[in-house]
Amino acid sequence: MKVLRLFLICWCVIFSTEVRANIVHSPHLDAELISENQSIQPGKKFWLAVRLQLEKEWHVYWENPGDSGLPTKILWELPSEFTAGKILWPIPERIEAPPLVNYGFDGDVLLLTEISAPANLGEKKNIAIEANVSWLVCRQECIPGKAKLVLDLPISNTDPLPNSWKIAFDSARSHTPKLIPVTSEIRGDKIYLSLPQKFSDARVEFFPLDEPSVAGLSEQVLTVGEAGSTLQLTKAQGMDQKLSTLRGLLVAKQKNTSEVYSVASSISEGHAAPNESIWIELLFAFLGGLILNFMPCVFPVLSMKILAVTNARSTSIASMRRHGLFYAFGVLFSFWILALLLVIAKNTGQGLGWGFQLQSPGFVASLALLFFMIGLNFLGSFEFGSGLMGVGSGLANKEGVWGDFFTGILAVVVASPCSAPFMGTAIGFALTAPIIENFLIFTFLGLGLAIPYLLLSFSPKALTLLPKPGLWMVRLKEFFAFPMFLTVIWLLWVFAQQSGTASSFLLLLALFLLSLLVLVLRTFSKSLLRNLMALLCLIGVLLSVFYFAPKFQTSASQEASSEWKPYSTAAVESELTAGEPVFIDFTAAWCLTCQVNERLVLGRPEIRDLLHSAKVKLFRADWTNKDPAITAALEKVGRAGVPVYLAYPRGKKDPQILPQLLTVDAVRSVFNP
Repeated sequence: MKVLRLFLICWCVIFSTEVRANIVHSPHLDAELISENQSIQPGKKFWLAVRLQLEKEWHVYWENPGDSGLPTKILWELPSEFTAGKILWPIPERIEAPPLVNYGFDGDVLLLTEISAPANLGEKKNIAIEANVSWLVCRQECIPGKAKLVLDLPISNTDPLPNSWKIAFDSARSHTPKLIPVTSEIRGDKIYLSLPQKFSDARVEFFPLDEPSVAGLSEQVLTVGEAGSTLQLTKAQGMDQKLSTLRGLLVAKQKNTSEVYSVASSISEGHAAPNESIWIELLFAFLGGLILNFMPCVFPVLSMKILAVTNARSTSIASMRRHGLFYAFGVLFSFWILALLLVIAKNTGQGLGWGFQLQSPGFVASLALLFFMIGLNFLGSFEFGSGLMGVGSGLANKEGVWGDFFTGILAVVVASPCSAPFMGTAIGFALTAPIIENFLIFTFLGLGLAIPYLLLSFSPKALTLLPKPGLWMVRLKEFFAFPMFLTVIWLLWVFAQQSGTASSFLLLLALFLLSLLVLVLRTFSKSLLRNLMALLCLIGVLLSVFYFAPKFQTSASQEASSEWKPYSTAAVESELTAGEPVFIDFTAAWCLTCQVNERLVLGRPEIRDLLHSAKVKLFRADWTNKDPAITAALEKVGRAGVPVYLAYPRGKKDPQILPQLLTVDAVRSVFNP
């Protein structure tokens, strides 16, 4: 088609008798204004075209330029009562410069516009028409240009005679897009266009009119069915899930002919077919949930289940299985609640992700108080069920299936600071997938977390491996108090990062009052005085954490470092535009995996020296407290939680996503000078 277009234009130039304006010479292209006819007839429509002759290997851009560039624009200056229609664009070509894809033209380009003349032109013999044209002409570098093109056309009351450009004009008009009825739906990261025609022998290509909508570099797959065809596209990164309409140009090329169709289709949410990537994401979700059992976040809760297993000798097999099922149900119930909250938040325009509850200082403080009480119980400071201490923490350690159910809930709550391998892509997929797939992903996460204890509860032979009951069970319970207290220390540190020193002091005061409450309930016999002292201690705890602490809250943050700059989209874009290498650390104080990676990898002298010698620009996106900009940045790369590490090698604008369990080799592989 490109050769035919060039032949027609050259033929018209050689044998031309048309009225035409002077050619304007500009760097790497020449511009002129040409007419299909030799004159204007009052009250009739006629066609003009801006012709751009480009040097070899140079191009200009289509209506949608793609990932970069600017579209060619025409601003008409017409006599009174003349009107101009829209540009009739030629069929664009894909201009690939990975990772970017642009849409434009090279060679000789005709941009047609239909002009309407009024019925009364008075005594005028000629009409001067002006077109102010601006463009961006590119090869590897880009040069903006503009020209004012003027064309004088005589007025004739008879039918105007065509000139030799008419063949080229007719060829261009033959590619006027025809509207085709299309339905489209999103399934995960794919967009499916259902076409009524069978394009069995044609190469079909879709050019989007809106950005971002369709990933330019991704393969477009055509499937021909009995009733029509389906074109599979890939959703562009950053595309809004709520995009209501997909607009674009559908080009079906077959031998030496091309059919062009205009597409404007409302997008519906579809359900993934069984053979699609949902099965891979479900596997990743299950593996991620399974690995969570071995993360330090979950160990304090699992210690309670280990204690439950040691006491399981005296229970029946049926009872043991019941405990396992209720623990699994507690885990699944929690994941379903999280899935529901995230769906509601997304549909109401709020940015939430994995671990969002720990962005609330009040929630972190409550968790610290709960684990502190459980630790005191493990040390034997009090027995659950006595007085006020039976509330809350007693649920996690009480006898019966409801204790198992609550422990399952608690396991999910404390697992959220950790993001295990395989979890990032699974949760990112869930947040962009339809609701049913979203809940499936979170269900498999829950199954992965619950399966070890569930299998143990259904394996009576495993209990025979335990030694006989004795004093060792008491010592084991006391030992497991210390993981609880370590968790409290970590939560105190997280709270300090979120709320500052003054608020942290008040949380410590609350823990002191909680210890005093335990002492009062354990030491004094039941009386009005004891109850009054216990009530005062409890009120002091609640006031310290939930009333006074928020009033003293300050914007505490992680240690400042001259090497790391606070994340902002504008700052990152500025460095990438300048061609600089960039590394972004999405982290949070409550994310244990983040802190481990910081100490073992990013904090190592050889990695610091490597990043410094490669002149990498370092940005830290601190998600300790809720930050909509960071949430949006995570969603753009298909992630819903931290840690996430984005590495941009020098001169690249597309990131490499490094593993969540960061390694020295992973960083070296990107920035090794």
